[in-house]
Amino acid sequence: MRISTLSLVSILFFLLVSIACDSNDEFNPAEEADEQNNDDTDTEETNTAPGDFEITIEVINFYRASVAWSEPVTTLPNPISYELYLNDVLLADSLTERTYELEGLEELTSYNLKVVAKNEIGETPTTKEFSTPQKRNIRLIEYENYHVYSQGDTVLSRQEIVYRPDGQVGSRIETSTNWPRPSPQHFYHYDSNGTLSNIEQEFWETPSQTVGRVQYSYDQGNITEIQTYYGHSDFNQVREFQFISPTHYTFTQNNCSYGCNFSSFEVATFLNSEGNIITYHRTNTDTAETYVLHFEYENGNLTKIISDTDVHEITYDTQKSFHTYYNGYTPTEAVGPVAGIAGFIYSLFFGSPFYELNRIPGFFGYTPINNPLEHRLNGEVIRSFSYKYNEYGYPSEISTNISYPITKILTYEEYD
Repeated sequence: MRISTLSLVSILFFLLVSIACDSNDEFNPAEEADEQNNDDTDTEETNTAPGDFEITIEVINFYRASVAWSEPVTTLPNPISYELYLNDVLLADSLTERTYELEGLEELTSYNLKVVAKNEIGETPTTKEFSTPQKRNIRLIEYENYHVYSQGDTVLSRQEIVYRPDGQVGSRIETSTNWPRPSPQHFYHYDSNGTLSNIEQEFWETPSQTVGRVQYSYDQGNITEIQTYYGHSDFNQVREFQFISPTHYTFTQNNCSYGCNFSSFEVATFLNSEGNIITYHRTNTDTAETYVLHFEYENGNLTKIISDTDVHEITYDTQKSFHTYYNGYTPTEAVGPVAGIAGFIYSLFFGSPFYELNRIPGFFGYTPINNPLEHRLNGEVIRSFSYKYNEYGYPSEISTNISYPITKILTYEEYD
């Protein structure tokens, strides 16, 4: 069979095209990888800047607020950090937690808080405004006393101050690891006008019970008499203050312990324009012996007590006195861990003339404006104090050292 030249050429062309097509259909790994990479590029997610979020603020008091914010949404869970501004002032950066405590705020002040959420893509700010309330009154409600003795023993006692609905002190009750029941207890009683009428003190000592009482008498609002009793089976002490005028009175004292010792005095006090005693003049009506004290004040603080032989000086801090309540007369001489007499701390001022403050009615309710830092006797520092303060400017911790370290933790409450 004869094949034409044209047909032969067609057959050869068809074979060449088929071979070329088969060659293109062979597997090429490089091309396959390129195609896969192109597919991945088309489906990969990109991250976004943090989304919107909300801020919540809990105003604790005039001084402090707690801030928290919700977690912003992003496409990918990449790390988010935060910056925090208060009135456009940077407080913190690179925060990873979503909470923050604001402190050092001022009362009755408006604030603008801004939180900025940031990641590698961008940032999102959120703001919130808030205001602080007015600073409320606070009062002391508890002492905790820690005494560390030379042998290393720590003794804890606690004194609780309970107030009446009218805001006056109702009771002061102390408990201690040394006694199985409260010791001492002071109960305050008032007349229908809210005037202090008497203080009853119960004080337990092993093995006998000790009781103290203070009775106040008035005439048309003016004090006329104070009678005090303190004693137990082996000892009792009775004092009477008979007022001729608010600054002139007689003072008698009868101490009985296996025999009695009676003393009688006439007292005159002189006041400054603020009503504070500047001179105390006492005369023994039996012996005519006199005892005189002079007092000096600065900024409402008793800074100097001068007797015939000694000069006591007291320096103060600039913060508010821890002694926020009216103490009244303390019947017992050994007044315990917190004296409260004239707002001073401990019976650490025990001894003349501080000892005498418990015999001067004008000091029963006196409290310094500030807190004592040092007590000097004739120029020598005999006691010093250090403090930690709370946000209200009152001491939250007091430390001193008598013959052993003493630390007092103070707790307060707000009230209207």
